[in-house]
Amino acid sequence: MLFFYNIFISVIYFIAFVFTNSKARRGNAKWLGRLGTVNVDEPVDIWMHASSVGETRVLSHLITYLINENQALKIHVTTMTDAGQSTAKDFFTSSSCNISLSYFPLDYKTSIKKTFESLRPKLLLIAETEIWPNLIKEGNSNGIPIVLINGRMSAKAFKKYKLIRKSLTNILKRYDHFFLKTEDDLNRFNYFNHGVPSKVVGDMKFDAPIKNRSIEKVKEIKINCGIKADAPLFVAGSTRPGEEEQLLDCFEVISRQYPDFVMIIAPRHLDRLENIAQLINSRGLSFKIYNEVNKNNERLILVDQLGLLNRLYMAADISFVGGTLVNIGGHNLLEPVWAGSPVIFGSSVFNVQDAAEFIQKNNYGLMVNNTDNMTNILLKFFDRKIIFEKISKDSSRISATEIVGKYILKRINYA
Repeated sequence: MLFFYNIFISVIYFIAFVFTNSKARRGNAKWLGRLGTVNVDEPVDIWMHASSVGETRVLSHLITYLINENQALKIHVTTMTDAGQSTAKDFFTSSSCNISLSYFPLDYKTSIKKTFESLRPKLLLIAETEIWPNLIKEGNSNGIPIVLINGRMSAKAFKKYKLIRKSLTNILKRYDHFFLKTEDDLNRFNYFNHGVPSKVVGDMKFDAPIKNRSIEKVKEIKINCGIKADAPLFVAGSTRPGEEEQLLDCFEVISRQYPDFVMIIAPRHLDRLENIAQLINSRGLSFKIYNEVNKNNERLILVDQLGLLNRLYMAADISFVGGTLVNIGGHNLLEPVWAGSPVIFGSSVFNVQDAAEFIQKNNYGLMVNNTDNMTNILLKFFDRKIIFEKISKDSSRISATEIVGKYILKRINYA
C-alpha cells in the first residue's frame, strides 16, 4: 500500500513541481514550505505540526505551558491550511519566545528530508490524527521521537483504516507515544498498535484559557462593530453552505420581535462571501461588511476576514457554530464557550461529539434540530425563559496539556 502511495505522491510532486518551484523562487511562503525550504537560525527543540485552526489552537495551549516552564525552548510550527497558518501567526508571531512558522512540506521524500535537515528537531509532535507516512518514516529513521497528541480515530475512519491494517500498523509502530482523547480512541488505535505506549488524557481543547469577558469589553466590541452597546447580538461562526439560509430565516423572525437584534455571520471560507451577499440581497435584506461604517444602522453583518471570531464571541449574547446544521460534522464548539458565550449547534457533530456532550451536560448551550427549533430557542433565550451556565475551570483537575507538557520536557531532557 505504501508503495502505491509513494508512486501517487511522486506523480503529484513532479506534475506540480514547475508551478510550485516557480512560486517558491518568487518567495511564496506556502510553496517554500511545501518544497521543504525552511529558514531557521539554529536547530529547534520541537517540530509541531497542526493541520488547521482547531489543531493550531490545541498547540497554542501546549506551547504556552512549555514556554512557561522553559523560555529557552525553540519551537517550529507547521500548518497545512491557510487558515491554520493565519491562526498560528495570530498566536505566535507577537511572542518574544523562539517560535518559528512555515507551511507543512509535501509528503514527498525530498521535501520531508529537506525540512528535517533544516529544523534538526529533538522531537516531532503531531496534533490529532495527521498520518503522513514519509514524514513519520523519515523522523523515525533519524532517531527522532514522534509523539501524537490529542489523538482521535472516529468510528468512520476506523472502518476505512481496517482495510489497510498492515500498512497502517507499519506506520504507527514508528511513533514513541500516543496521547489520546477517549477510551474509544484508545481501543481503535490498539487494533493497529504493537507496543507503542498509549495514554488517555482527554481533549486538550478543554484546556483553553477562559477569556476575561467584562461588561466594558462587550460594549467596546459591539461599538467597534457599529452596533448599539445594548443590542442583542447573535454571532454565527464558521458557517457552511446551506446554513446561511436557515440563519436568515431565523433572523427575519427574531427581528420582528426584537427590532435591535443583530446577527453577525462569519463564514468558514471567505471565498463564499459573494454568494452569501447575493443570498441576503435576494431576500430584500440589507447588511454591511464588518469593517464598513454602519451608516444605516444595519443589523446584519457579514465578516470578511479571518481571525475575528474569538473576539466576536466575546461580545455575543449567544452564538452558533457552523458545520452542524449540514452534514459536515461540526467545527470548534468550545470557542464561544471559552469566550463566555452560550452556544447552540445542529445535530451534525460527529467530529466534535465530546465537546457537544460536554456543553449540554454542563448547560453551556443546546443542540437544535432545525430552523424552527433554533428560532424558538433564541426567542426563549432573549425572553429570559432559558438561562445558561457560565463556564468555570476546575482548578483541581490536572489538564491534558500539563500531562503532555511534562512528558515532552522530560523526553527532550528539559525537565
